[in-house]
Amino acid sequence: MRLNLRKLTVLADTALAGGRSRGGSVLTNAGADLGQYDGVLFFMDEPAYMHLGDQFFFRPLITKLTEHGVSVVVRPTPAMAPLFAPHVAPLPDRPERWVIVSRSDLRPLIREQFGAEQPHILFNTMARAVDRPVSNYILSAFADHFALPDLPTPIRAADYLPADFTPPVDSAVVQQVTALGPVVALNNYIDSGQHRLTPARRDHLIETMRREKGARKAIHLGSAGDKAGDERDYGGLIDLDLRGRTTLLELIAILSLKTVQAVYCHDTFVLHLANLYDIPARVSFRRHYLPGATAQKRRAFACLFEKPLRTITFLD
Repeated sequence: MRLNLRKLTVLADTALAGGRSRGGSVLTNAGADLGQYDGVLFFMDEPAYMHLGDQFFFRPLITKLTEHGVSVVVRPTPAMAPLFAPHVAPLPDRPERWVIVSRSDLRPLIREQFGAEQPHILFNTMARAVDRPVSNYILSAFADHFALPDLPTPIRAADYLPADFTPPVDSAVVQQVTALGPVVALNNYIDSGQHRLTPARRDHLIETMRREKGARKAIHLGSAGDKAGDERDYGGLIDLDLRGRTTLLELIAILSLKTVQAVYCHDTFVLHLANLYDIPARVSFRRHYLPGATAQKRRAFACLFEKPLRTITFLD
């Protein structure tokens, strides 16, 4: 109940917010000259509203700002900290001299922690105006606001990971996957929007994998909480149950393996990682959006950044 009330507060705050642009997808009170600020503070340390994928969308903007010599500090959720090295740091001594970047859902928290006058540019990633993959939209909207035409160069897969990032492919759990040979991966869970995912769509995802896996082995991805809340019997389908057994870095290492030949999932962080490594993905998208919104949501959320969708198959 407490979380539901908080979500209502967030919705009301977003509806009443001034400084809107781009069809309500951007909320800002920041001046148009980025040079008037000491740097850019990406404030995302609120797990209830910033899931793994929500934070991942901002990574290319961080990469490109750094390449342009802009000072960047990132406050991610603890789980995502390894993917934002070396930018994770304490809050600046004078945060009012920095412009905060985040999702619009965090606006009440930002006002509470930093004050109503704190410069910010916040993105409502669920807005219907988001007509490109979210990472591209954030990058272009930020560049437009601050008149930085050289900033939005094409996004690359490398923009999402630290420059010296090496997946821990030698960990014991990753070696278990490697030993299986060619595999398919199932991740049939979502962090939010459970009401949009019907039992029929959940079943369709699993049965599609059962039909297509052939002689390949199957691994099951998810959290310990996902496993505890799932009473389904996966006997005869799953060869290696990794639910609750992998760190974030091990998950990335698994999906970086060339032996992972397909991913079966909903529109989640696992889909984004499959995008990153060009793994064919069978996706059962959440439904029950407002009329006409499904195509827009697929444009925004199916592909991590603008590139051909040849590796994604929607299960309708």
